[in-house]
Amino acid sequence: QISIGGLDTAPAGGIDHPDLGTSFFAYILSFAAGEVVEYTGEPLSSVYIPVMSSFDEDRETVAVILSVVQWSTYFENILGSSAQPLYVVIENTCNGAFTYELQGPGVIFLGKGNLASAEFENMVRSRGLDKDNFVIEENTVALKLNQDLCDYTISIYPTEQGKDSY
Repeated sequence: QISIGGLDTAPAGGIDHPDLGTSFFAYILSFAAGEVVEYTGEPLSSVYIPVMSSFDEDRETVAVILSVVQWSTYFENILGSSAQPLYVVIENTCNGAFTYELQGPGVIFLGKGNLASAEFENMVRSRGLDKDNFVIEENTVALKLNQDLCDYTISIYPTEQGKDSY
């Protein structure tokens, strides 16, 4: 089973920051960017993917691949440049909520908590990330998502600028 860790955060900073989490996150983000970048304090999640010995039912795990997910990259280039901005709130039952604002193709991390306006609660669209909604390839010997520890939800809210067209 594939497992997603928590919404892990550390203080914002660079690779020389005294906080180990900050320097680690800045290092892997810099590696991915091909240049030195600052870690903004946004949540990152570890994804654990088992490597199986075979495709048989009695297969065994022989290794585990670790990947670190920068959630903002999943929200980049979703909206066109003329689209009204949206708030995206990602949360899990272990670490709480974090809010992003999508502005055209760009993404801005706003901070910890659900920072979308409460007046738009009746307009929210949410989707849980669970084993029933997370299908890698339906007709293959696929690995299933294990979310027994922390359930994830992604919610979309309008912003003040986009409430009339939402």
